[in-house]
Amino acid sequence: MNNEYTYDEQLNNYLARTFAYMGIAVLISALSGYLARNITYYLYQMPFLLIALFALQFGICIYFGTQLFKMQPRVAMMLLVLYSMITGVSLGSVFLVYSGSSLALTFVITAMVFASMGIIGFTTRIDLTKYSFYLFFGLLCIIIVSVVNIFLRSTMIEMVTTYIGIILFLGITAYDVQKLKAFYYSDYDYEIRENLAIYSAFQLYLDFINLFLYLIRIFGKRRK
Repeated sequence: MNNEYTYDEQLNNYLARTFAYMGIAVLISALSGYLARNITYYLYQMPFLLIALFALQFGICIYFGTQLFKMQPRVAMMLLVLYSMITGVSLGSVFLVYSGSSLALTFVITAMVFASMGIIGFTTRIDLTKYSFYLFFGLLCIIIVSVVNIFLRSTMIEMVTTYIGIILFLGITAYDVQKLKAFYYSDYDYEIRENLAIYSAFQLYLDFINLFLYLIRIFGKRRK
């Protein structure tokens, strides 16, 4: 068997496993969000609980990033599952606000554009790390503007940030997929490489969820 073909096949298996982890996380979020949809109203009536959930999410992100090279793969997977469950519960309101058909349509659109950018990130010869500063600086600006707009409640600002957010996360998706390839070619042992696959799935999961949340603002139809 040709060694080059074998190596590519191993890379494809690595990518497939990473996207499978990501898919599991998305499925867990969708299921937990749907099951928790009826308690979401009460959740938003208790700000301290909501803050606790966000703090837990933030803590998982920090721990995941700082302990990535020390933890075992099963611990990394547990963190991914826990984070996706918390995210699903905190976003359960989308099942109450938007119709089921528009949620399904938006999910399909998100999956299509996400897959397209994943293919671009996988196949392009352009070094996307050159644009990482602009992508993440833009993301920081969007977060700041969105927080300010909570108080301003400007429809125009919300619409502008929505379209810019979509563009940013399309770019970040391609960047994360290219970075996943770099992880595969890095000189790490099996456990660390598996952790990197799960961590990449975590990052791609965040890309997918954020893309979905921005797109639902455009394609989502509110329940009457």
